[in-house]
Amino acid sequence: MAAQSPDLQGIKARRKWSTLRLFGCLLGVGLAVEVIYVFWVEPGLTKTKYPPRPAHVGVLTPSGGMGSTPFIHGGLETPTTVPASEANLPDDAEVIGIQVGNRFRAYHLAAMEVPIRHVINDVVNHLPVSVTYCNLTECVRAFVGKSGCRPLALGLGGLQGGEMVLRWNGVSYYQRTGRAVAEGLGELPLQEYPHTRTTWKAWREAHPDTDLFTIQPASNSPLGDTELRGMK
Repeated sequence: MAAQSPDLQGIKARRKWSTLRLFGCLLGVGLAVEVIYVFWVEPGLTKTKYPPRPAHVGVLTPSGGMGSTPFIHGGLETPTTVPASEANLPDDAEVIGIQVGNRFRAYHLAAMEVPIRHVINDVVNHLPVSVTYCNLTECVRAFVGKSGCRPLALGLGGLQGGEMVLRWNGVSYYQRTGRAVAEGLGELPLQEYPHTRTTWKAWREAHPDTDLFTIQPASNSPLGDTELRGMK
């Protein structure tokens, strides 16, 4: 076999080196793309898909207990009521009573034990009044807004550290103290409204023209409990 000329050997060597260099460049580009994706693109996508939980929203405790929950629900708005003469409520049932001018209204406490009825945004005698009840701490608070026909947009924000949380304008506040859950956000900017926690008999006898919010079992309804209907 004839020996290859030096020029031909040089050409082959240069081609081999070019191939190796191209392979090295492609390998480097591939590694760079992978690094960029792992350390920059993927974290950004994850943050977008799973945004961090705001500080004022509770989370489940590691033990699975109910110390904190992220249950968020709007308040029950302007529920239907019945006059005292039509209310079928035991005398010893607890109620929360409020007076607005010459109008009286009572809220059956047991009816508010369900989380979706922990906050009731009502309008009584043209005044927005919100009644709140935490059945864990037995705390009752009522708040008032400016005169008008629109109820307050107060909501339930779940539990935080075993305490009921209220939601107002996207911020969470402890129901018992009114302090914001997140640091530096101050206190709930709503004025407290006077209320009375008593028995239905005592409230009805003191204010016979009161009306009442409660619920009653509806045996023929697949939904179970339904709100009593009546005049507002």
